[in-house]
Amino acid sequence: MCVALLPLTAQDTSGLAGVLEGQHYHHNLSGVEFELPAGWSIGITKPVDGNPNETTVLVDPDGRTIFASVTMFKLETPPASINQVLSRMVPQLVARRAGSVPPHGVPKYKIQEGSLQQTSIGGNQAVRAIGEYELGGQKINELLAWIVTEHTRTYFFAKITTDDFSAIKFAFDLILQSARIP
Repeated sequence: MCVALLPLTAQDTSGLAGVLEGQHYHHNLSGVEFELPAGWSIGITKPVDGNPNETTVLVDPDGRTIFASVTMFKLETPPASINQVLSRMVPQLVARRAGSVPPHGVPKYKIQEGSLQQTSIGGNQAVRAIGEYELGGQKINELLAWIVTEHTRTYFFAKITTDDFSAIKFAFDLILQSARIP
């Protein structure tokens, strides 16, 4: 995947997976939409060989996130299976983090106690959690949210230092509250 961390502008949109107009983002391949907080932008993300499994990079204006993104793709899921699909998301992430190779594998990765919650985002079933670990003596948090509908799967993610947690969590929550998932 080719990702350039440049602000997305109107002239840059041909062939892109999504379009940012003002602070409103529309992902063309999945139909997912959300609002970015003031100052945030989208890193340019183009589809790779027409692959709709797309990760769009989110860029905060102060550079406090280590990395933030939204992965959005169309996938049919029978309504009766949505809870089961969501129940696998956190265990799969924890297993991936238990690997030994960064950036995905980190030692002593865990989900913060009391942070795992089944919820609703934009009227759709969702799971939220906060991951935590230490890397090079620095405490890291991951804000995590998965939303599954009959037609779409979406994963919102932000990796931050513990020092920047409150400010980025506020922005992350604003993005989630605005999300419209088909």
